[in-house]
Amino acid sequence: MLCASHHSLGFFGRHYGCIYALCVGIGLLESCALLAGHQQVTLKPASNRFDIKGERQGRWQEYFDAHNTQPASRGRYQHGRPVGRWRYYGPNTGLERVERYHWLQPGTLTLIYFHPGGDISKRGRARIVSEPDGIHFYWTGIWHIYSPTGELIQEEEYVLGKLRNRKAIIKMGK
Repeated sequence: MLCASHHSLGFFGRHYGCIYALCVGIGLLESCALLAGHQQVTLKPASNRFDIKGERQGRWQEYFDAHNTQPASRGRYQHGRPVGRWRYYGPNTGLERVERYHWLQPGTLTLIYFHPGGDISKRGRARIVSEPDGIHFYWTGIWHIYSPTGELIQEEEYVLGKLRNRKAIIKMGK
């Protein structure tokens, strides 16, 4: 490792280049800057990294533009598998859907789709199933469909991605 030498600054000055390189390498730049007597460094959290096997790991962000100002998706991976909450955005519409991957039920996720105004348009569950011909994504169970004003207007029941039943919700007058 090539280290900078700053003899007039004492131990931390002489070894600051080595400390800095080590801290960057292990992701502790902010702590090391304080240790070396420098102002606190504010860093954007690291994202889009790979583990030792080359699988996606940690926070992951994708953008529609080269300047990273229009997010396309944000979430986390653990050894190549999406975990927790993922957010997906349209290039001109903002938040389009949220997916939440369940720890206790691998392959199961909850999805929430949004109307362009930001209100929920539909909510339900899905399954990701590995089959001999590939990986498939299926809607499953009861899905709730909402009007743009937020009223529940319909329920749909899915079995392995196929609509089995649809029920309109009729609001009774007062």
